[in-house]
Amino acid sequence: MARLVERTQRELDAELRCHHLNTGQLDLLFHIASDEGLSQQELARRTGHSKANVSQLLDKLEAAGLVERAPEGRAYAVSLTEAGRKLLDAVLPLQEQLILEQCRRLTPDERDALAQLLGDIDELLD
Repeated sequence: MARLVERTQRELDAELRCHHLNTGQLDLLFHIASDEGLSQQELARRTGHSKANVSQLLDKLEAAGLVERAPEGRAYAVSLTEAGRKLLDAVLPLQEQLILEQCRRLTPDERDALAQLLGDIDELLD
């Protein structure tokens, strides 16, 4: 499993460089899009990145005009900009295609079973 994840990440990183992104930034964009208004602390919890790393990633995304942070009490609520939404819409199909290509030798039933198992594991981690 670790080899598959490492290979996928390496190949995805190469694709993302064309969009001036890395997988850590994509991960944040995906989580922000899934739940607009999350705090930096909640983003760190959900992604498994350190708070300092999330702050650095957000600084770069904000400088690129992809996210914005708005004060909300003592924290900041993070949301995507229109440019962030467009970029995410452009790169998510690349990620999906990469994963599909890696699973092309599996039968449709095997792919469905794998998707179900990975979904179950993901739920256990939350």
